[in-house]
Amino acid sequence: MKIIINADDLGINKTVNKSIDEFLEKAVISSATILANGKAFDDVKEIVVKHPKASFGVHLNLTEFASLTQSPVLARYGITTKDGEFVKGMIFKSDINKELRKAIYLELKAQVLKIMESGIEISHFDGHHHCHLQPQLFGVIRKLAREFGVKRIRQNAARPLLLSFKKVKYTSRQFAEKAKNESIKSNRSFLLRFNNSIKSIYWYYRIKFNYITTDLFLSYAFYEMNKESIEVIQNLTIELMCHPGHPAYKIESSLILGLEKKNNLGYRLINFMDL
Repeated sequence: MKIIINADDLGINKTVNKSIDEFLEKAVISSATILANGKAFDDVKEIVVKHPKASFGVHLNLTEFASLTQSPVLARYGITTKDGEFVKGMIFKSDINKELRKAIYLELKAQVLKIMESGIEISHFDGHHHCHLQPQLFGVIRKLAREFGVKRIRQNAARPLLLSFKKVKYTSRQFAEKAKNESIKSNRSFLLRFNNSIKSIYWYYRIKFNYITTDLFLSYAFYEMNKESIEVIQNLTIELMCHPGHPAYKIESSLILGLEKKNNLGYRLINFMDL
């Protein structure tokens, strides 16, 4: 089994940056994704240069912090405030029309360009709060991937049928996230929810068959709690998401740091460029 352990949110703040740097130094993670509009982006290049064996992707962001483009269109549709700050969750509630889609494309393009122009080689795309998986945006993500030659994209959390029959556990954090997601869904019209569910399935297979990706995408905590169910499926390539430096993920981070002392992990740690 091959596993990528990817740290999200590189650039979000100095505490997270320091933790990701430490995890990369100890070789317990193999990849990280960068927030171009994070508050500590200026420190990112120095970290990237120190770790040539890791892969670094773009953490596309439509949910938090200041927009790079400060687009009045994003503000008019409520994706950002009048001050240009992203409104968390709004991208998942919105019915995205042509005008808004163009503004989102220009914002995400600005984020990719900012990272590229700093001299960082981009390995893959994923999304802050998984915004890259908003079904109405798959055309935007496809256009960006083609324009910048990005061939690797984070898969969504759809799991194989075999795993779905296994008993799985959830952390309290994941229960909270599930409840939050259900709340967001309940605020949307039935037609929009139905339409997005169909598009989500379509987007899952578009990623699977048109881009280089992993067989599974899971949080590291979910993987740790469900190893027995996952390991019965042979020859998997899995991406495990983690959040070093975030206060809500201290237990997860402790588990990952413990990997440094293990002689046999039972899998091969790779990065996105190894796919």
